[in-house]
Amino acid sequence: MSEETPNPVQQVTTRAERRAAAAAKRAADSATAPKAAKRKQGSGRWGMLVFLGIAALIAFYVLLGRDSRSAIMQTACVVTGCTSGGMAAAGWLVISLPMLYLAGWSLIGWNLAAVVKPGWLRIGYALLGVPLFLQVLLFVPGKHTDLDDILAGPGSDQMATGIRWAGIGIGIGIVLVLATSVVSKGRTSPLLPVGLAVLAVLAALPVAITRADPTYYRAADAFPDTTITASGDVLQRVDRDEFDGCAGVFAADSLLEYRHCIRTVTATYTTDDSDALVTLRAVLYGSDDAAREVRDGIGAVTPLGVNGPVRSVFSVAHSWVLVGTSGHADGRAIAEGEPGWLLWALKQATYRFLSIQAGFHIDPEPKDGIAPRTP
Repeated sequence: MSEETPNPVQQVTTRAERRAAAAAKRAADSATAPKAAKRKQGSGRWGMLVFLGIAALIAFYVLLGRDSRSAIMQTACVVTGCTSGGMAAAGWLVISLPMLYLAGWSLIGWNLAAVVKPGWLRIGYALLGVPLFLQVLLFVPGKHTDLDDILAGPGSDQMATGIRWAGIGIGIGIVLVLATSVVSKGRTSPLLPVGLAVLAVLAALPVAITRADPTYYRAADAFPDTTITASGDVLQRVDRDEFDGCAGVFAADSLLEYRHCIRTVTATYTTDDSDALVTLRAVLYGSDDAAREVRDGIGAVTPLGVNGPVRSVFSVAHSWVLVGTSGHADGRAIAEGEPGWLLWALKQATYRFLSIQAGFHIDPEPKDGIAPRTP
């Protein structure tokens, strides 16, 4: 059986086609190589920027973590007026916001980046989440501490309530996501499990607000009694008021506005014989440190709105600066031996205010010449 002789013309043509294809491939590689290198270089640059941004944020939170946590709490207090529901909602938001961000990422984050196309959109969305999650770390207790140990200042208990209920909502949401995935064997749309998780987190908000303890930062809460009785003396409340800020307490507003003041609550009392006139003004600040700084800078001044000669007492109680005055109701001069029992009436009003804030009764004791007029 004879072998078929290869056609020389066909062989030459095949070799020519292979050489032409190889040349075309080399030309195409040469044309696309700069673009690929440029894309690789751009990707590396973005990756480095992301890394440096995350490292800078971590360093910031490590070095200024406590100050950042205090700033968040003070801002929440200023924005919400330190109300019970407002501070609970702020605590819920601190923990829930990153989880809601993740839910948004899982539903639209990557899809949106794919539709809009620019790579920086995905990176920008990722960087947006970094401070949200680092913020959560500020409110995570350490090994030998709990939440109450790291939160301080007005509304801290209510904010802790919001944080705890947000954690409960997130935990329930994670269970729902896992259960849905198991039941559906991964065939369901992510909209269902993510939607259930979001509903669980949102449902925790009204629970946190209703479960938060009341705050006593309004005049009606801070001075609820029309009559105060202590050591046989009776004080009648004749006035009660509140206003935002602290202007008008002293002639120089800068004394109290040295740090941002949130609210001033005031009450005026007279003794049962209508002789002593006591006025107590309590100025609320965003932190204990701020209140102490303001108190240290007041000095020897007389508050505005007094009736005749008075004795003034300035003190600090946690985040409150207390400005108290006591004098005669008719404005007459204070005679020798009278300051003791006039200040005793002021002490009674002050201790009642402190008892309301502390949540338990505190009895004043005669001391340092400050005592009832009739022992």
